[in-house]
Amino acid sequence: MTQSAAPPGALAAIAADVRCLVRRRGLAQALRTVGHAAADSLYARDEMLILRKQLSEIPPGPPDARLSVAPLTAAHLAELSAFNRATCDTRADRRFAAYVKRGYHGFIAHEGGEVAGYYWWVDGRTPRHPHLAPLGIALQDRDVYGFEFLLDEAHRGGGRSAEFLHHVESRLRALGYERLWGYVRRTNMPARWVYSVRGYEVARTLSLRPGALR
Repeated sequence: MTQSAAPPGALAAIAADVRCLVRRRGLAQALRTVGHAAADSLYARDEMLILRKQLSEIPPGPPDARLSVAPLTAAHLAELSAFNRATCDTRADRRFAAYVKRGYHGFIAHEGGEVAGYYWWVDGRTPRHPHLAPLGIALQDRDVYGFEFLLDEAHRGGGRSAEFLHHVESRLRALGYERLWGYVRRTNMPARWVYSVRGYEVARTLSLRPGALR
């Protein structure tokens, strides 16, 4: 049996992600993306909207569903690693392995046999997530916190983001949960629009220091 290669170090992973961004978006856009991220981490305070969704009220999904969604397990980590490389986020490999080890839950979306995105979540029985304290969220028995949601650019459009959330909400309700918590940055207008369409309400607004939700 051969051992799998160790995950790249932090600097090597950052370099790989920058190269990926250059290939995918061009040098100018890649430099802007990296520059904005660096400036935000050093100076900006994050304005966060804390979201709350009652799972008793789930708007219908699109009639022509294109995504297939399943519970995310350790068996998906290899294909998620390939997805992370394609989406210029190789550093997510370590993060996702840690999520599985801690007992966090997730959903994975496919379209046409390809990974299209992921959604991670915890409940009150899962080891406490570090976001909850700075966000001021205290999970009750039938509460869930969704903390990492991505749909790749190639699979966006046509209502797919809303479709993915519909799958997630419906599956969580079927598991017996009643309320879903999350957050979105005030400046992320596309995400705010999708959450609004899905019926999420803003519970409160917070201003957090850089890195508070790492």
